[in-house]
Amino acid sequence: MPREVMAGVPMRMRLTVLKPGPTRVLVIRGRAPTERFAELAGELEAMSASMEILTWQTFTNGNDVEDVAFHDGYLWTATGGGVVAWPLGGGIDPVKFTVADGLPSNDVRALTVCPVGGELTLFAGTWGGGVARYDPGQWRWINLNDPYAEWSDRHVTSLACALDNRLVVGYQDGGVDVLNLDEVLWTHFRREEGVPGDLRALAATPLGSDIWLIGEEGLALISDVGLVPVSEPALGVYYQAGLDSTDTLWIAAWDRLIRRTPEGEWTDFDQREVEGLFHVQVTGLAVAADDTLWLGSY
Repeated sequence: MPREVMAGVPMRMRLTVLKPGPTRVLVIRGRAPTERFAELAGELEAMSASMEILTWQTFTNGNDVEDVAFHDGYLWTATGGGVVAWPLGGGIDPVKFTVADGLPSNDVRALTVCPVGGELTLFAGTWGGGVARYDPGQWRWINLNDPYAEWSDRHVTSLACALDNRLVVGYQDGGVDVLNLDEVLWTHFRREEGVPGDLRALAATPLGSDIWLIGEEGLALISDVGLVPVSEPALGVYYQAGLDSTDTLWIAAWDRLIRRTPEGEWTDFDQREVEGLFHVQVTGLAVAADDTLWLGSY
């Protein structure tokens, strides 16, 4: 640094800046008379090289899985202790991401994959922290709740990606946000407009741009004409849903499995009457690429 004079003696100063974490900076300042500065600089370098900087480590439970997504050779799980990436090929240990890795909250409720600029991108919805995007180049998460974002809430319960590159974000009682990722435009749907209360799941149709909203208090559909409540038989409490390649809607509804065809025909499968199906509450559901139906139980 430039020389300075103190009590008539020429002085030199060195600042050493250490960054032990993405939000932590340690600054060491050393100053000595010019004739002794080389000796001081050597001591400062030795000190910096030998320092063991205290860092925090987060311990969380990543076993209570709320949602899953397949991306970039990994099975990603949303848990109450962060996001866990399980390598599908084996050979290496799973990796857990927490707030120390950029997540806005460790309580992660939903995951989805959506194209951004031609690249498939993983998104996470958190309880209390809003939405985050995964950056594979840095192996970190980017918080999307900047001052210019127009999210309606931060308590995310569900995510989905529509075919026309719209990221759909559902909140427990705060309605639904739809973000056009190509043009960065938001559309909001509120409970007063027909969004089901206690929103549990979202499902995007593979043959179009429609989005199903599944809540404890009923169903609704976002289509080209807007938000439309859907009349359905009173078949139970809805938990999760998925759509197969024929646009048939499947719903996990506690003590039964429900099917709705594109023509609006409903079929109720009581899990106690289906051979081979576990006789406990059905709370999780996903449709694989080959239309295989995967069910999870309470």
